[in-house]
Amino acid sequence: MSQGDAGYGPKPIPFIAVGRVMDKETLASYSTMTKDQTAQTLGIFTRLLEAAKKKLQPGQSQRLKWNEGSVCCKLDRQGVMLYGVLTASMSYPEKHAHSILNKLMQEVEKNHPTAGEGPAQDLTPSLQPRMAALVAEYENPEKVLLDSSSSDSLSSTRSSNRDSSVRTQARMSGAARQYGGSRQSSGMNRKLALAALCLVLLLLWFVWGGSKSASLVAPSSVAAVQEQAHTIESDLPLRPKANEFQV
Repeated sequence: MSQGDAGYGPKPIPFIAVGRVMDKETLASYSTMTKDQTAQTLGIFTRLLEAAKKKLQPGQSQRLKWNEGSVCCKLDRQGVMLYGVLTASMSYPEKHAHSILNKLMQEVEKNHPTAGEGPAQDLTPSLQPRMAALVAEYENPEKVLLDSSSSDSLSSTRSSNRDSSVRTQARMSGAARQYGGSRQSSGMNRKLALAALCLVLLLLWFVWGGSKSASLVAPSSVAAVQEQAHTIESDLPLRPKANEFQV
């Protein structure tokens, strides 16, 4: 039997609703079924609101078979609001039905945070556009699966690109550090080589330059001594010889 043969019309998701558990009030609903079918389904949802407090724990989800289709419901984390969606066929993926409920719950908690308090509010005018958009988004399970796979693939590609970029930056940083270390090591080696060369030149100067200075200076020193001796000798008074007599 096709999805439309179950009596819910041509849509795979013919009904969606949200209500409060404490007073069993339906706050908003969206239906693609006939008026009588919608009224009947609202009655079923009211009975679910009555049973939710006893049958479900806060945050718990459940799927129930109903005729050829199913009803998926979810109680929020506070145990206050119940969300329900009708699928025209049991073959409709349960995870997609729960995705609809989770997104509707996020919409209510974001834009109607006090809906579970005080007098019951009619949220149908504000929530119906979002409900209709969710029904249109999830009416083709195969397309939802394809879009999800494409999104996962894109996320994986982006993650891979980020990882590749991080690895490239790490390699470039490592290469820069290695190049800087090599430059520092090369500069130190040049300084050591220059110091060694200066030391060798200094030693050569002492060995070769010292001996050469001695050989060049020594003769002039001897001549100076001889000249000084001659000067001293010329300054001495003449003395008569021993065998000479003074007159």
